[in-house]
Amino acid sequence: MKIAIYGISLNEVHNVKRFMQVANEADLVIIVDSGSTDGTVEMLKEYNAQVHSIKLSPFRFDKARNIALALVPDEFDCLISLDLDEIIEPQTGWRKIIENKWTGKINRLNYLIIQRHKPNGSPEIIFKANKIHNKQFKWIYPVHEVLSPVDENVKIKSKDLDSNQFQVHHWQDHLKDRQRYLPLLKLALKENPSDERCMHYLAREYYSQKKWNKAIKLFQEHLSSATWKAERAASMHLIGQSYFNLEKKSLAEVWFLRACAENPNKREHWIELANFYFEIGFFEGCYAAALRAQNIPVETRNFEHYLSNEYSWNEGPFDLMAISSWNLGHIEDAKKNIQKALELAPDDDRIKKNAEIILKKK
Repeated sequence: MKIAIYGISLNEVHNVKRFMQVANEADLVIIVDSGSTDGTVEMLKEYNAQVHSIKLSPFRFDKARNIALALVPDEFDCLISLDLDEIIEPQTGWRKIIENKWTGKINRLNYLIIQRHKPNGSPEIIFKANKIHNKQFKWIYPVHEVLSPVDENVKIKSKDLDSNQFQVHHWQDHLKDRQRYLPLLKLALKENPSDERCMHYLAREYYSQKKWNKAIKLFQEHLSSATWKAERAASMHLIGQSYFNLEKKSLAEVWFLRACAENPNKREHWIELANFYFEIGFFEGCYAAALRAQNIPVETRNFEHYLSNEYSWNEGPFDLMAISSWNLGHIEDAKKNIQKALELAPDDDRIKKNAEIILKKK
């Protein structure tokens, strides 16, 4: 069985050593570089990666990845799309795990990716990814690109890798320039005007750039046609957060509540509602929303989408109930909940400080 890792790069010399130390279990590493000037290309070659420099104007992520994908020879059975700021865990021995799972007529493997980490390095955003595949796939969308079958005759036959054995960690590179994201997201929606995913992602980009009114308008447009409950609820939450940022608290509350009603069995939206109530000093509401989240069984959590966060399914409900109880004068309840939050997040400095204050109260 032949395994290739392929990816794209731009000015990531600081990631090369860590990336290649893990990637070297593959038979081939191919990187398409779009104009690095910091020594990325030279260092990748020192570690025996095949590097192809390209000029892609205008740049778009799907085309860059498809160029890299096309450079992998057809004789390779399994291809892993991996960026230089992503690391496979375990860092050694991962190849055998894939080989043992790549059986029968499968053409794709699914796995968990830790997309974002907390400041202490623990997971924050986790979801299922599927960027281990064969050559029956191609990349689509100019940005926030995804794999899609090359034609309608390709049937997806996938297996899940055991998350206790195999994960990918994305160590977000804050040096990367996001200026090209907005025009690429606009292009994606122009090319796919009825695609609810493109609409949601563009609205999220407006939100991240603090263009609250533009975000609200496009999220509402998304809701007029979107059918996926998880993403609909996310749009509602972000409308609420946008109104909160515009100091329109009554409207914000309406949309936070709508998100909970849209997807009531997802902890994240109850935690978002609890955070809102905390911010406005309504601690009874904060406690009630956090308790509602805590009552949703952890066993019901799934990782099928990118909208899942660790805080909501771990220490979050207890953290918010502890803070609420403290502010309401319910000291014993605050002690009980902060102890549970600390047990679940022992390395969280804020929770440790809160526990120190709460637990010493007579």
